[in-house]
Amino acid sequence: MKRRYIFILIGFCLALILGFAVWRLVFKSEDLNNIQVVTARLSKHMQLPTSEKPSLMATVTDTSALKTPFLKEAKNGDKIIVYEKARRVIIYRPSTDRIVDIGPIELSNIPKN
Repeated sequence: MKRRYIFILIGFCLALILGFAVWRLVFKSEDLNNIQVVTARLSKHMQLPTSEKPSLMATVTDTSALKTPFLKEAKNGDKIIVYEKARRVIIYRPSTDRIVDIGPIELSNIPKN
């Protein structure tokens, strides 16, 4: 009789673990390379420009290559979102769901193709 209860308990625990794993995969997987997902998360923290969509979104992959003082607080995995018309750049850290920095952009220093 005790064996039966042990098997039921083990089965229940396995079902609980499997259910949690499926829930994490289905409901918590966000594509952080999708600009709509990132801007939706950002909009919970600040008012984003409504007159435009971001003209650029990049992911920091090598912090040693970042030379500007504005980007000194960026870490690998951070998102850099640029609003060209609003002249605003935002550094967003998805791992902590926090805005690292917000600053103006100077478009005159960007070389034209």
